[in-house]
Amino acid sequence: MRRLILLLLLSLFLSGCETLSIKNAFPGMFSTSDNAAEKVAVLEPQQALPEELNEFITFGKDGQIQTVNQSPWGKNREIMVQQSYFSASGRKCRALRLLNIPVKHQEEQFVCEDGPGNWVPLRCISR
Repeated sequence: MRRLILLLLLSLFLSGCETLSIKNAFPGMFSTSDNAAEKVAVLEPQQALPEELNEFITFGKDGQIQTVNQSPWGKNREIMVQQSYFSASGRKCRALRLLNIPVKHQEEQFVCEDGPGNWVPLRCISR
């Protein structure tokens, strides 16, 4: 059991992105009383990405660039799709690069599939 927990914590640490809730993944390991459950804040689900962006992420080839009217990173963003990979939680993910912003602010963004062709942005906490 200790090895399983250590392996899980190590894989979460190495994944670098906030993709898995420990309490949701292993509900039997964390006991809560009814009162404690009432005090837990629930995050609202993120809004779905625009259809145009979902299609581009799903079908775009590595290195392909497209200007997207609406995105979580602003309006009229030029986005390059990069390699896809599987996160530590087993979800299919993809790296994106924002291009039409000043070079010093260009950054990589990450999205993971939350159902076929439905992508959600990730908030990375370490890299």
